[in-house]
Amino acid sequence: MGSVYAGLFASAGHEVWAIDRWREHIEAMRKDGLRLEGKSGDRTVKVHATTEAKDAGVCDLVILATKAMHVAPAAQSAKVLLGKDTPVLSIQNGLGGPETAADILGRERVMVGVVGGFGASIKAPGHALIEGKRRGAKLVVVTMCIGGGMGAAGLFEVAS
Repeated sequence: MGSVYAGLFASAGHEVWAIDRWREHIEAMRKDGLRLEGKSGDRTVKVHATTEAKDAGVCDLVILATKAMHVAPAAQSAKVLLGKDTPVLSIQNGLGGPETAADILGRERVMVGVVGGFGASIKAPGHALIEGKRRGAKLVVVTMCIGGGMGAAGLFEVAS
């Protein structure tokens, strides 16, 4: 899912840093870009890719899109990405991820993301498959801050 989010944000014109421990995936994105395939079409986008979070510097938004069992190490490495007001959007497949992220990064900055309408898989390093249920599916991200005081909701096109 993290590759899908990275690809969609990059497709929309945002500067994106993909940070992953999987070296082959990072190397493929550096060399050829990040390929997204699915009902929305087949496209390749340029992203910055690294295995070291410190390479990205301070970010405007951090999205933790890992399996729940990997949230703690991801949150620890994400500390170098945080500025004074950088929010963290925690979106995991599994339970407990947002609470773990909040314990490490601060409850006041962690938002919980809930996504529906599609799935994703990696076909090969640097190549993500968006598995939408139908053409024109929507990506719905609803967030709320664990610590209170911040909330947002967004509706993004996955496929047109």
